[in-house]
Order: sequence, then structure tokens, then C-alpha cells
Amino acid sequence: GEYTKVTSRDYVFTLPIEHHILSLLSRFPTVVQKAADSYQPHVLAQYLLAIAAMFNQFYNDVTVVKAEPAQKAARLFLLDQVALIVEKGLALLGIEVPVKM
Repeated sequence: GEYTKVTSRDYVFTLPIEHHILSLLSRFPTVVQKAADSYQPHVLAQYLLAIAAMFNQFYNDVTVVKAEPAQKAARLFLLDQVALIVEKGLALLGIEVPVKM
């Protein structure tokens, strides 16, 4: 089958918190490189904590499931990206991620 890459450009994000989360996620490669180059894994851990805090605020303040279809799709994409980055970051720190809490 043909693979189609889906990016944040395929969605419309209207809330400032959505843009803030996207901005945080986009810094992942730079943060990983900085942590590796400086032998300071806490840089990555602090970054992941910032993402978790922003996600927590998003989760508490923003409707996802009951949002209109385009917003719902965009927000679910954003949540998938948060999960992916947090999982990759924790793996780099040697921390296993539970499949379900």
C-alpha cells in the first residue's frame, strides 16, 4: 500500500495551547541532541516534564471527544504526537512506558 505522511499542516489548530504544544514537540530533536552532546540527560527529562505539564493543562481545559469533527481530528493527532514524543524520550532515558495506566 501507499504510505501518506500526516503532519500538523494537515490540521487546523485554533487554540494558543495547541500551538504551544506543537512548538514544544518541534524542539524534540534539538533537546535530544543537546542532552546527548552535553552528557546531561536531565535536559531531556525536564523537557518531557514540560510536555507532560502542558498536556495536563490541555486535557483539563480543552474538549476533544465532543469537539466538532475537524477539531476532534486535529486534537487527536496532537495527542498522538505527544504520546509518541514522550514515549521516545522516556525510552532514550531507559524508562519503559506502560501500555495502559
